[in-house]
Formats: sequence, structure tokens, C-alpha cells
Amino acid sequence: METTTPSSRNYFNKPTQGKDFKKIDGRKAGCGCLSILGLLSVPVIFFILYHTVFPELFPTWIRGNFQNLAIFPSNGKNMLLVQNDGSFSYIMETKTAGSHSIGREGLFEKTFTYFYDPVKEEVIKGSFKNLDYLPAAPEMFFINGKLWVITPSLNAPPFVDCYNPDTYEQTLNTEQFCAMSPELSSGLEKLYVDRSLPIRLMITAKDGKEVTYSIKDEKFFESYGDMSNYYKKNENLSGSIFTLEPEKNANIRKVLYYISGPLGQLYFSSPRGQYIMESKNSTNDKLTAVALLPGKAFIEAELLYFDDDIAVVIHQDNAGKNANRMLTCVDKYGKEKWTVPQEELFDEIKAEEDNAFSSIFFMKGDMAVQRSGDVVVFIYKREGALAFDLNTGKKLWEFES
Repeated sequence: METTTPSSRNYFNKPTQGKDFKKIDGRKAGCGCLSILGLLSVPVIFFILYHTVFPELFPTWIRGNFQNLAIFPSNGKNMLLVQNDGSFSYIMETKTAGSHSIGREGLFEKTFTYFYDPVKEEVIKGSFKNLDYLPAAPEMFFINGKLWVITPSLNAPPFVDCYNPDTYEQTLNTEQFCAMSPELSSGLEKLYVDRSLPIRLMITAKDGKEVTYSIKDEKFFESYGDMSNYYKKNENLSGSIFTLEPEKNANIRKVLYYISGPLGQLYFSSPRGQYIMESKNSTNDKLTAVALLPGKAFIEAELLYFDDDIAVVIHQDNAGKNANRMLTCVDKYGKEKWTVPQEELFDEIKAEEDNAFSSIFFMKGDMAVQRSGDVVVFIYKREGALAFDLNTGKKLWEFES
């Protein structure tokens, strides 16, 4: 038994003249193709406009994937400088005779920069930078009244940018930074950000010359050793640090110490609180150490932040492969100011047995903490940022782009 659809019955069973049939059929088929093409072109046109025209027309629209931020005081309140990756990226697989490679490629490569009021949830100023490559995530700091955005050389050229926290205007770019040192006259080839104190830039110029730059001191050094000698010779430079060290016979349990003394020894001798308390030698003879929170150890912990007054530690509630993570703030007197439980943090930072990359070893590079006055900000680069009150641990706001 033969069955036909209504359309086939109309075309093949109904008598029509050949000329009229072609005319009608051609008109209908043409309209159908144009309609389909029209429907397909709408999202394509929007996609192109979104990446090319919209950034100019709507600079305060937050778009792109979150990369990093810095909190800073400005005109009596705390603001954020946020950078997002606005590129359209995809995985490209290439096969040729004898080779097979998989890599990430991009279209419309750019970064978006926003000056953002986290309380009002409002962008005060937005801008973008067009690139010829997928951008690396920057390191961002507020130091000495300046906003630094340092982009390391990770499969892309490095950048050094600086902004005024009150006017939001850029005050320094990569070319101007290079002009500050004759060793960098050829331009930047490689740049690595060392977050150890003092925060420093390890730089290789295009002609192969190497220098070290201390952001805190705003000073170039010929080498890491030159910077170390500078601090060690200035014994009047003193301060304090926090360290998180393995407990005896239990590497996954860590104890928090507060160490004070000359910065030359604090910064460049890798001091250990336990050793300082037990014995003295030429590398720690002028240092003093105190174990904080006696009897308490942090499991699978990392020290994310410290200044002269507080330390912030990320740690787990157990040593297993499935564990909740917590954020604890401790002051220099050994008082635990607060602990934020997993429920108030990002779900994605949990330790999970079926996700090997949830190990703190793999995640710690995407975590950071910053402080501005009474606000402590926990940054997880894969998601966003959470802000807590320094004194109570109460959640103040969150940022997710």
C-alpha cells in the first residue's frame, strides 16, 4: 500500500500545467530557502555585533569570563577593578602526517576592564582592549596607592599596566614601564609574577637581559640576589609574616606561626617558626616566632593571605578525598576571628573523590585573598569573588560575571 504526504499528493496527483508548476514550485522553494537563511543569519549577525559593535556602544555591560580583580579604596568607599576575557574560544584539533595536536584557538580576542561598585552592583567605567591572541589571566594588586595589572607571559605577550584609584585613568602602560629601566629598552619578552614578599616581577627583555622589579619598593634590581642583598644590608627594615608549616609527623596537618624581625631574614631565608623556637643560627638569629592557636592544626591547608595583622587560611574539615573547605581568619595575637563554612563559599571548591582536579594542589593557583580596610575578599578565578567583614566574617557581597 502506497502512502503519500499531503505535499506529495498535491504536487504529484493534482493535474497542473508544466509551466505553472515550475513557477509555483520555484517561488515556494525560494521563499523557504530565504526564510531558513534569514533565521540562520539572525544569531550569526547578533554574534558578530556582540563581539565587535556592542563593546563600543555599551561599555558598562559586564561580559566575558572572569579572570581576576583587585579591591581598592576610592573616594571613601571600596571599589573593584575587574578584568574579564571577552574572547570567543574553541578547541582546535589538527592532524597532519605524523603529528596530532589539540589546542585552544580564539576569535574576537579581547579583554574587558571594569571599575565596579560591588555594593551598588554598578559599573562606573568600562573599557576593552583588542588583541591578536587569547589573553592570559593577570595578577592584580593595590600597592602604594596604585592599581597594578600584571599579565604574565603565558603563551602570549606580557603587559604591565597601572591605574589611578581615584580617577580610574591609566597612568602607566608597558612601553612606559620599559622606559623606566635601560635594561628593558628592547621591550618585554618574558614576565613572571612572584607573589612572595616583596611581590616582584622576574623579567627577561627581548635582547635577553634580565631584571627584577619590586612593586612595593618601585625599584629595579639586577637580579634576585641583588634585591636580597638590598634588604639584608638594611637591617632597620623590619616587620612580620605568618607561616603555615606541617605539624611534626603529620604533613597534611599544618600549624600557623607569627614571625617577626628584619625583613632581610623574613623574606629571603625561608624562616620556619618551629625551628626558630627550637634553635638559633646565623639565618634566623634575629627572628622571633610564636605558634598561634595552640593545639589547633589546619588540614590540607594553604595560606592565601597575610599582612601585619591577620592571616587567612583555606583548609578542609577532614583528610579524606571528599571534604568541605573552609576559610579561617586569624589575627597576630592568635585569636580566630572567624571561619566561613563551605555553605557560604563556592560549591566548586569542594574536595570530591571523583574529581582529581579538586585537590588543593590543583586549585590553589586559582585562589587568592585581598584586604581593603575592614573588607576581606576571597577570589576564586574560575567563578568570582566573595567579600566578608574583617571583624565578624559576615558576607557583604559577591561578584560573579
